[in-house]
Amino acid sequence: YGNTDGAFRLAENGDHVPFWPARASVCPRAADTLGALGITTPCGSSPSNGWGRAYDREPQTPLALGESRRRVARPRRTGGGVRMTASRRHARPRRLGVYDLISRWGNHDAVRDFMQSHKFPLVDGTQVTFVWIGHADGVSLRHWVFGLESATTLERAANTDIWFLTLEIPPSSRVEYKFEVHRGGGSEWIEDPLNPARARDPFGANSVLQGEGYVVPDWTNPDPIARPGSIEPFHVESKAWGRRSGQLYLPARFRRSRQYPLLVVHDGEDYLRYAGLQTVLDNLIHRLEIPDLIVALFNSPDRLNEYADDENHARFVTDELLPQVAAKFPLLDRPQDRGLMGASFGAIASFSTALRYPGVWG
Repeated sequence: YGNTDGAFRLAENGDHVPFWPARASVCPRAADTLGALGITTPCGSSPSNGWGRAYDREPQTPLALGESRRRVARPRRTGGGVRMTASRRHARPRRLGVYDLISRWGNHDAVRDFMQSHKFPLVDGTQVTFVWIGHADGVSLRHWVFGLESATTLERAANTDIWFLTLEIPPSSRVEYKFEVHRGGGSEWIEDPLNPARARDPFGANSVLQGEGYVVPDWTNPDPIARPGSIEPFHVESKAWGRRSGQLYLPARFRRSRQYPLLVVHDGEDYLRYAGLQTVLDNLIHRLEIPDLIVALFNSPDRLNEYADDENHARFVTDELLPQVAAKFPLLDRPQDRGLMGASFGAIASFSTALRYPGVWG
């Protein structure tokens, strides 16, 4: 699931989502502008992860009412999957909801009524319009949509503080994003103050867009019928790292008379806290979509070094963690019954360990 350092996690709306490590804050000027309209933002003012590099940036040319320079993300099938590709062609303008908002500018009551009666971003079928309101030299959308630039510029409507960008995305899409606000030669990455949906991790949060038809996977939500497994503390004695503490997930129907597959999860405690991993395991086992299994969940105090194709880490997982778990719990003794899991650097550590010990990990 992961796309950057860390584990996948559980969004506040129950969604099962990947990590992205960044802190964010609501731009004060945006909050001031919205406050003047009587709009309360959901973000508060948490610490920022810092400013981007300083560089000269020309102010964006405002758009007149009804103009639209859209970036279009078109789905294209590649190898059995769907990816999104960018098109810079000027789409024929259509009357989107954002133009209704722009036309109300200057009438605070009308703007406030629009803001309170609409969810942001504005979703109209496959068209999604991101909106940021405030004073800035420029605003960019930061996202991770395959086929589009990671930074896409918002346009400012003439004679307003409204910045907006319209994209076309496939139905049932889900996108994490931030706004990058450029001001005075610097920039700050912030969460969308108009969108309360968040995906959180140990480093902060991202705003979450849910496209037309998106449904939160039901296997991420607690199922009262699914019998819950248990989480137990576990310790591994290591020559290289000393004593390492972690946790073990045991399935609800665990019996010592049976043997089980083993899954080792890097950054496992983060998966439990932010991704609802125990709920996911309980549900998938209950539905017979995966077998009953034992899961070893461990964190590293120095993951940036230890996870970076480190021989000591691979030895720890294979020659220390695995036999010590096997000595206390009944494990199946075949490579296809042993797995490694991780996101970003955790994925690198998993691949490195499997590559260094062929025939051990399936």
